[in-house]
Amino acid sequence: MRRIAELPILVKGLLVVVLGIASEIAIAAFAAQGLTRVKETYSQAIDQEAQAAFQLAMASRYLQGIQRQALRLADHEAEAAQAPIRERLGVLARSLDDRLGQAAAANPALAAPVADLRRGIDQAQAVVAEVARLARTDRNAAEALIESRLDALAEPLRVRLDELA
Repeated sequence: MRRIAELPILVKGLLVVVLGIASEIAIAAFAAQGLTRVKETYSQAIDQEAQAAFQLAMASRYLQGIQRQALRLADHEAEAAQAPIRERLGVLARSLDDRLGQAAAANPALAAPVADLRRGIDQAQAVVAEVARLARTDRNAAEALIESRLDALAEPLRVRLDELA
């Protein structure tokens, strides 16, 4: 304290100004760091929701693809003609399941709705398998099954996917 008291008044004034500027810089840096943390947190939350919405939209697209392939399946009676369509159905089903899993991983709040969707999709897959069996013997019955059961299962699933996205 004695050394400060011996300094000229101009130096004391400059010392106060320098300490004031240093404290303002420290406060500004602290505030900027806090704002950056908040920005990163909100950006991550928004990115996760956007990713989940994208995955759900893609899942809806794959569900529509399954319906289209089921219609193609009903048009072919021969096992050889059905084989590539069944393969495509398997790819679509796996892709649909992957997209639902990615949506649930991106947004954990979607885990329960996605589990419900998966149950409905499993029911639709069972109808598609029945369509394939029926198409070998009675094409009209297979198409009627698509109209009566598959569309009745798939349409609410697509609506639900759109709501969640």
